[in-house]
Amino acid sequence: MKMKHKQHSFDQMYKKTLKKTLLVQALSAALGATALMAGISTTAWAQSNTTGTVYGNVGAAANTSVAVVNTQTGLRRTATPDATGRFQVTALPPGAYRVELVRGGSVANTRDIDVLAGVGSEVNFAQAVEGVQVTARRQTIDVSNTNNGATFTAKELEKLPAIRNVNDIIQLAPNTTRADSRYAAGASFAGGGASENAYYINGFPVTNPLTQLGASELPFGSISQAQILVGGFGAEFGRSVGGVVNVTTKSGTNDWEGGVALSIAPNDLRSKRKDIYYPNTGAAANAITDGKLFRRRSDTGVDSSTMSAYVGGPLIKDKLFMFLAAERVDTKTSTVAGSTASVSNARDGWLEQTDKTSRYLAKIDWNITNDHRLEYTGIGDKAESKVRYYGYDYATASHNATQASLS
Repeated sequence: MKMKHKQHSFDQMYKKTLKKTLLVQALSAALGATALMAGISTTAWAQSNTTGTVYGNVGAAANTSVAVVNTQTGLRRTATPDATGRFQVTALPPGAYRVELVRGGSVANTRDIDVLAGVGSEVNFAQAVEGVQVTARRQTIDVSNTNNGATFTAKELEKLPAIRNVNDIIQLAPNTTRADSRYAAGASFAGGGASENAYYINGFPVTNPLTQLGASELPFGSISQAQILVGGFGAEFGRSVGGVVNVTTKSGTNDWEGGVALSIAPNDLRSKRKDIYYPNTGAAANAITDGKLFRRRSDTGVDSSTMSAYVGGPLIKDKLFMFLAAERVDTKTSTVAGSTASVSNARDGWLEQTDKTSRYLAKIDWNITNDHRLEYTGIGDKAESKVRYYGYDYATASHNATQASLS
């Protein structure tokens, strides 16, 4: 008889609480060109946690303007510097941009930059030096906000093949570590507990509302940016005294693109786990167990595979874009479930478990005008787990074919 068993890990509890499937319908429209355009005064504009800012100085401001153009979607914003030459363009969707300095109606200079979610990118046209051409891109410190943490882009994550989920990304940020193993997964930010963190996808909270442990995940290839904040973050991130994981997904661009990927981690390429033995205490009361085998772990086997695919492009060039991604993760685990001291090994000392996780992302972006955007995001994260127990004999290091029922 086949039995189904739901793991009590935080991610399984999350999916049970939300009926195992989370659908986020994000409709965000920036109504008001003033808040979207450049700040030409000292006013501090409200900033979404899914957009970025470009700011800087043009030097002489007479007859000068600044244009910020998304090189992938054609989105264009313009700003007029103030009397001191300073400019600021807010609420920019993350992506690659070209910043143009326009004097007398002609483009006098350009800069290529990457805009990150929740981060300010400085472009300074006032420090040009004659006779020197800078071809490399330098990394600058963002002085426009107080966020303390790190932001990782898709290009950076692609260079790290061992990073395949959000928990792995978190460990790349400073002042983070893995949470207590009894949480099954999760992370600790700046010494905080795993239940004190908040998770966001495209600006929407996706943390387990019941336990505050973990969150719904995306197909890994659909992550555009992952911002890991360990302190100094603003009021837009609620219910968090530990840290924040702010994920921004990919969107379609003016170029159609797609891809598939298959990742396999067979058990034959894994190192064997070490068996656990009783310590040698030397006490007469422990003479029977001193130095003897306690739990056999060397028979553990884990085979896993991940299949993923994505496609994205323009439905209407410069206006309407779509992006779809899907991922399937299969993991098979077999291991000794009981110790030499267990009296139930003959019944359920051997464990065989099959885990299947299906994830998808659907995203539509509509640039109604250069100052108004409409966005739809749908995500799904469904996990299934089957567990079977069999009898196990420590003396012969073998298991039988009689399946035990689950309690």
